[in-house]
Amino acid sequence: MNMVRIRQIIALRKALKAGPLLPPISKSRENPSSCDGLSSNKASAKDILEINLRISELKTDLFAFDDIICLISVNENSFESSWKIVTTTEIIPKTDAISILNVFSVEYTFKRDQHLKIEICDCSEEEVRIVGMMTFFVTEIVTTTPNLSKPLIEIKSGKSIAMMTISYTAQPKEQTILLQFCGKNFPRKGFENTQIYFQMFRMEENETRNLLYTSDSQLYSSKILWKPFKLPKNTVTDSKKRNFEVVCYSRDDHTKCSIIGQFITTSDVLFKNAEERKILYLRVGMENNKKANGIIEVVKCNEITIYSFLDYIINGSQNYAAFGFGARIPPYFRKSQQFCLNLEMDPNCQGIDGLIDAFWKANAQVQPSTTAHFAHIIYHLSKLASNVRRRENQLQCPYFVLAIISKGKINDIRETVQATIFASKAPLSIIFIATEGDCSEMERLGLSAGRISYQNRRAQRDMLQFVALTKFRNKLPEDNNFWELLTERALRRVPWQMINWMMKNGHIPQDMKHYDCLLNQSTGTSELELDHRQERINAFSDPSTEDFDEREHASTSKEYYSHAETEDFSTTSPTPSLTS
Repeated sequence: MNMVRIRQIIALRKALKAGPLLPPISKSRENPSSCDGLSSNKASAKDILEINLRISELKTDLFAFDDIICLISVNENSFESSWKIVTTTEIIPKTDAISILNVFSVEYTFKRDQHLKIEICDCSEEEVRIVGMMTFFVTEIVTTTPNLSKPLIEIKSGKSIAMMTISYTAQPKEQTILLQFCGKNFPRKGFENTQIYFQMFRMEENETRNLLYTSDSQLYSSKILWKPFKLPKNTVTDSKKRNFEVVCYSRDDHTKCSIIGQFITTSDVLFKNAEERKILYLRVGMENNKKANGIIEVVKCNEITIYSFLDYIINGSQNYAAFGFGARIPPYFRKSQQFCLNLEMDPNCQGIDGLIDAFWKANAQVQPSTTAHFAHIIYHLSKLASNVRRRENQLQCPYFVLAIISKGKINDIRETVQATIFASKAPLSIIFIATEGDCSEMERLGLSAGRISYQNRRAQRDMLQFVALTKFRNKLPEDNNFWELLTERALRRVPWQMINWMMKNGHIPQDMKHYDCLLNQSTGTSELELDHRQERINAFSDPSTEDFDEREHASTSKEYYSHAETEDFSTTSPTPSLTS
């Protein structure tokens, strides 16, 4: 046992005065070179879990020394020999019942699991000897109710020497302030045919300016409504006396910039002006007697709560509805564009194992058809999702994921695009997985990031994803965890898509028991709090706030606008010989 390494970890832990955040899964798994042609850049709230340990009924007679320490290791590539120590607990006096709070923190990521090992050791100044161990996945902690309990197994005998209970507390999410400005009455002379934008700065105590946001550039007009933007709440409201400076610029075709005017304000003034729709004057220079060069109206200044994926799925179901299409099914082998994959009357399968069993059953009994129509199954699932939403409690809305696995091209591309636009209103995500053959149409649709249109009808949001199975396999290094990595890649956009839909439609996660800080609050909710909650929901439900992502703070770049161009499928022509 490397005592030098352990002493370094203990010293670092004492210096931090808190449980360390474990490193994420290795970068080789994190980003396999954008095998699907689209990097996921949607920013959503992270789930940081603080892990607590409780050891009970420990057989202390197996320990020779008076102190105990626990070593925490991570498995980087699922091989038994690849464990790496990342942190330890503090040295603990030996007793049969031990509770350790905030041992470490770990980021929970959907379908990207971390395999951890905890080893309990006999500890002295000169020696650390491993006595027992247990392993677990981070997902087990989240999905086990109320807490995950496993036996500590002695290394020598293989018998249980204690029970270890693992619980977690989710760190509170960082709240944000949603802002939107509108510019009016800009002077015409010298500013025609120019781009107008603004920058927002925070004034620090040492009189320096810290840039918070650069807006999008808009062509000169008598009224300019810039895109809404968000800032961390603690950046805006950390002090009532905090000043903010907003500077408005014009930029011509030669990228020459000039200042139109500026003003200094506070967070209190911003909130008040948004409520009363008051205006702030842009002036050249900071003296009040200077002539105004335009006005800025604060359209929005709302506090919004950003929920995470874990907040919504904490009580998720393990039932999966599985359908097949584009095949001839027994007993009469008539062509069908929709059938239960398990060939029963009920399409639901219990767990992943049930889903796989249904797939192999269908694969053995059905006869593939020469054509497959995607539109029918997309319409069916989107209507199913919408109907379930209406039947269920408004506060407990389910979310659906449709995975379409196909060998070739989409034979009804026009109808499929229209069905996808229709489905964008439902609580549904669609994943296209191409196994072989010509998948260009499927790829174009799946990678459109929701920017699709047909005859002036547009998708309301991003709810698509595409993975080419063969390309994904070829671009990955040799890895025994291919199917695990494929699952990660296929489902990586689902959390953001689900959060986006839930918050736009005013659904707040009800089970917040994984936040200990909330358990100490009163269970009663005042009328004022309910009104404030609804205001925050309405602020995020505003269509103008859609598609916030990491590039928002650099929204003046041309890359953003090229990404936002709409994919128009109105002129797409399906192959005549395959059109039904």
